[in-house]
Amino acid sequence: MTKYLKALGLAMVAAFAFSAISAAGASAQTAGHITSDGPVGLIGTEISEASGGGPNKFTAFGSNVECDSVYEGHKENSTPSKGTKELISSGETSTTITPKWTNCNGGRHIDTRSCDMEISDATTTGGVAGTYGVLGAIECNTPGDYIFVDATAGCDVRVFEQTNLSGAHLTNQGGGHMRLHGTITGIHATTSCFDLTTTSASLHLDVTIKGTNAEGGATAVSISD
Repeated sequence: MTKYLKALGLAMVAAFAFSAISAAGASAQTAGHITSDGPVGLIGTEISEASGGGPNKFTAFGSNVECDSVYEGHKENSTPSKGTKELISSGETSTTITPKWTNCNGGRHIDTRSCDMEISDATTTGGVAGTYGVLGAIECNTPGDYIFVDATAGCDVRVFEQTNLSGAHLTNQGGGHMRLHGTITGIHATTSCFDLTTTSASLHLDVTIKGTNAEGGATAVSISD
């Protein structure tokens, strides 16, 4: 009995210690906010691989679609597809981003239709100063709508609304810019050519994000605790 009680006591001590370590790790994560001198709009342009950036492409069903990419950020739920373009207040924790993809490889194209991306829930990750993991979502203004991707000849890929997409990060850059980078994984997609679905589609991003004020002038923007 004594040996059993000692073993039980050691197990309880280990459990409490593990709980304390876990709680400490959780508390070390802090939420990130978009910070600027005032209301701000966001313009994201891809960093070319020649300039040290990573790939900007959509991958699904064994096909890669690479396009020239521009991303325009607004206040959450405020997008051109909804007839509004409101600026983001300093201190906001999320933003709605309207992507524009043009000049895709092989004559392909991506049409976002009435859909936009949302970036939210920025939390510090990996102990790297100024870097925050974010969650992505796809939201469409028209019920049942989807992002259309002309992935292969005669076949299209459709990406419907979904949430909790992970893999992207926001990092502060010099000069009052941010960098949105990483690979958003676990994207649910379907294809018209086959009765198939996948949850392994991905969007690879490496984008510099700059801020603009109401007059269109440059405004420093960052992400901070």
